[in-house]
Amino acid sequence: MIGTKGLIVQDVKLPSTIVYGSDFAFDKEATGFLGGDITYQYRLEGNESWEDTKPVKPGKYQVRAVSKNAFGGNIYGKAVTFEIGRKDITFIINQDLIPYGDYENIEYKIYDGTPADKDYGSVGLVGSDSIENIDFIFDDTSKNTTYCHVDPDTIKILNSDNNDVSELYNVHVSDKEITFKT
Repeated sequence: MIGTKGLIVQDVKLPSTIVYGSDFAFDKEATGFLGGDITYQYRLEGNESWEDTKPVKPGKYQVRAVSKNAFGGNIYGKAVTFEIGRKDITFIINQDLIPYGDYENIEYKIYDGTPADKDYGSVGLVGSDSIENIDFIFDDTSKNTTYCHVDPDTIKILNSDNNDVSELYNVHVSDKEITFKT
C-alpha cells in the first residue's frame, strides 16, 4: 500500500482553449490515491522543461498533475494539452462630430463582445492593461464628412509593468462616419 500513495487516479481536465485574461480554472482537479497534495506543472508544447508557473501568453501548452509517493519521489499524471488564445477586442469610435484638424483627440471604446462591456470605456482590456499609443485613419480629410477608423498597426497596449502586450490581443476596428465641425 505504501508504494501506491500519491498515485494520480484522476488526471486534470480543463477547456481545450482559454482566452488571454480569462479565469484559468480546471474543469476537474487531479486526485491522488490515499491523499497527498497535488500541484501542477506547465510547459509550452514542444519544450522539454516543466514549470510551476501558470502560463498567461497565447500558445499551446501542456499541464500535468504532480504528487509525492511515500518515499518523497514525484509521481506525474498524464500531460493534458490546452491552448491560450488571443483576446478579441474591437475599437469603436465614439463621436459623430469632431473639430476639423483635431485628429488625435478622438473618443473611442474598446468592446470585447460581452453585453455588459458596450457602455464602458476600456473594459475590453485585461486587468490593468492600457493603451499607450493609438492613431486614426481618415478616408478623406478634404471632405466635410468622411469615414474614420483606428489604425490597428499603431496600437500599443502595455501591462502594469510597462511591457508591450499588444500581441496578446486580436484587434478589430470598425469604420465610423464622422463630420468635421469648423
